[in-house]
Amino acid sequence: MAGSLTRRQAIAGGAAGAVAAVAGGVGLVRAGVLPGRYRLARTLGACDVGVPATTVAPGPTRFGTFGSERRGRTVGYGVAWPPGSGPGDRLPVCLLLEELLPVLAGLGLRTGADTLGVLGWSMGGGGALRLAEAAPDRLAAVVATSPAVAAAGEEVAGAARLRGLAVRVDCGRDDPFADATRALAAGLPSDAVVNLAKGCHDGVFWQRQAPAQLRFLAAAVGR
Repeated sequence: MAGSLTRRQAIAGGAAGAVAAVAGGVGLVRAGVLPGRYRLARTLGACDVGVPATTVAPGPTRFGTFGSERRGRTVGYGVAWPPGSGPGDRLPVCLLLEELLPVLAGLGLRTGADTLGVLGWSMGGGGALRLAEAAPDRLAAVVATSPAVAAAGEEVAGAARLRGLAVRVDCGRDDPFADATRALAAGLPSDAVVNLAKGCHDGVFWQRQAPAQLRFLAAAVGR
């Protein structure tokens, strides 16, 4: 997971000809023919999804480092415990970096296949899908938010391998990866949860989806 771990974290026209030109341009941009679809979506308010307020005090967080053989260097990590819990509690795990498993087990967390879920945003969402498709027997659940995948990519081609896992995919309707997410959804098991909602490819949309995603993961790995 790149970066630090955080919790909370008009167009007007005069002449009729000008208005027609703007309307026509908007249509082409929305269709993806002209560039600027994301900027247009933000201008028209398609990205304004709002973030729900919270009244619950957060649990503790811990930051550290470990030597990564996969990356050939020292990498940082963060662990966030839910409200009312902390280090030493044997909680199921939502995984955001594969080599974290030994570290998390050392903190007393449960890292067995039946209590392990993987969650990722953007490129991390694509990575979460690839991990789950490569080793479905090691996981109980996978959640991909705005996954950076291609309609003809390996994640879409391998979607059927996720059968037997709890699967959830969330993506904004004005996200540049929305069409690829639709292609992914067509190949997922029939019980997968796919949510294409108002929003874009940004942290606001991801924060908006997080509470429901965590409830989904809790139900899948909290046995």
